[in-house]
Amino acid sequence: MNQHYIPRFILRNFALGADGNNVNYFDNKIKKICLKDISEIFCLTDIYEDTKSADPNHIENDLAKFESEVAPIISRIINAKDDVELTIEENDKLALFVAILAFRSKYAKNEFMKKLNSPYSNKTKTPAEMVEFWRENLGYIVKCRNVREVLDHPKINNIIKMFICRDASGFMYSNPNKMDINYFIIVDRRGKEDFVLGDYYPYSIDAVHSMRPKFRIYSILPLTPSRALILANEVVSKLRDEVKTFPKDVLIKPFPNESRTGLKFHIRKIYED
Repeated sequence: MNQHYIPRFILRNFALGADGNNVNYFDNKIKKICLKDISEIFCLTDIYEDTKSADPNHIENDLAKFESEVAPIISRIINAKDDVELTIEENDKLALFVAILAFRSKYAKNEFMKKLNSPYSNKTKTPAEMVEFWRENLGYIVKCRNVREVLDHPKINNIIKMFICRDASGFMYSNPNKMDINYFIIVDRRGKEDFVLGDYYPYSIDAVHSMRPKFRIYSILPLTPSRALILANEVVSKLRDEVKTFPKDVLIKPFPNESRTGLKFHIRKIYED
C-alpha cells in the first residue's frame, strides 16, 4: 500500500482542476514535467508498516489522526487575509507536526539505514534493524502532541528526543541551557513566482557554529503555490544579513494576542513587488 510521507491534504493544495487529484510533477528520471495523480507521488510502499504488531497499520493510522488535527489549523493559515491567531496548544502541536514531517520522510529512513555502527545503541545493527528502530520511535512520537510529551515519553530514544526538540522547539535536549526557541512565520510568494513542493519536506537550512552542534535556522513548508509556513530559530536575528536570506521585516516574531491566550501572526511578503 502506498503510504505518503508528504500528507495528501497538503498535496491537494497544489492540484490542478476541480477534482483535486492531479499536479504538475517534475519526474527526475525522464527530466520532464508531467501530470501525476497525488496518490502516486511522495509515497513509498508500506514505509510505516509495523510487521511485528498485531495492527501493522497503527503508525499510518496514528499519522492520519495527527494530520486530521493539524489540517484545520493549516486551513486557517491558508485562508487568512492579514492575520492569524493560534492558541499555544495549536502552535506547539504544529511545531511538533513539522518535526515529525522531517522524521517520517524517506530520507530520514535512509539515513538510519546507513548508521550501522549506531550512535543510538552500543551494538552494530543491520540496515533492517535500524529501519525497525526508526519506525518504532516514529510510532511513539506520533502519539505525542507537543515536545514536552516527547521528552516525557519513556520509550523514545534520548538521541531521537534531541533531534525532535531541535526541529520543533529549537533547543537541544542534551543541553537545555541552549534555549534558541523556534517561532512560525507566515509568508506569501514574491510576485508571480509560485512556491513548489519537493521531495525534502520541510526544506531545512542548517548552520554550523564552532561552539555548538549543527542547528536548524529554518524549516520551510510551502502550503499552497502562494503561501508558505516557515519555522525559524530566533538565533537568526544574530546572523549576518547574507546568511539570513530574508529581510528583517519578514523575521519579526509573533505577538501575544489581546487575551494573551495565544499568538498573533501577521502575514508577510517575502519580497514586495
